[in-house]
Amino acid sequence: MLATIRNLARLPQLAVDASRAVVDVAQRVAALQLIVGDRLAALDRAVGEVLVVLPAVADDLRCVRATVVPVEERLAAVLASVARLAGDVERLRTVAEPQLERVSAVEEIAARLELRVGELQHTLARVQGDVEDATEHLPDPDAPGPIARARDALTGRD
Repeated sequence: MLATIRNLARLPQLAVDASRAVVDVAQRVAALQLIVGDRLAALDRAVGEVLVVLPAVADDLRCVRATVVPVEERLAAVLASVARLAGDVERLRTVAEPQLERVSAVEEIAARLELRVGELQHTLARVQGDVEDATEHLPDPDAPGPIARARDALTGRD
């Protein structure tokens, strides 16, 4: 029972402590209310600003969407063209590679022909020199021929 009396004697102090705690909590709640109110007001202003800009953003998005769809279609067409070009390039390669081999063979033949033409030019130059030498030893074309000389010898003309 003494414990009960002691507990009862502490009741006024506990009530005072509890009321102080309630006052402290009330003050803190008021401060929290001000902070939360300020933050909610800032949030409300930010949302208001976003709401003002939102229609313009929506219009921009519509424009972007209107542009992206045709670009996407064009890109698909470009990709299809690239695929066709890759096939065309492969077919061209199958034609060009044998042609390259033929061109190499023609180049080899041309190089041999060039050597042969050089040899022929040298031979022709020698033949031309021989012809010039032979031409110098021919009788004068303005002089009388052998028949005219024989007639002159027989007739006594000189």
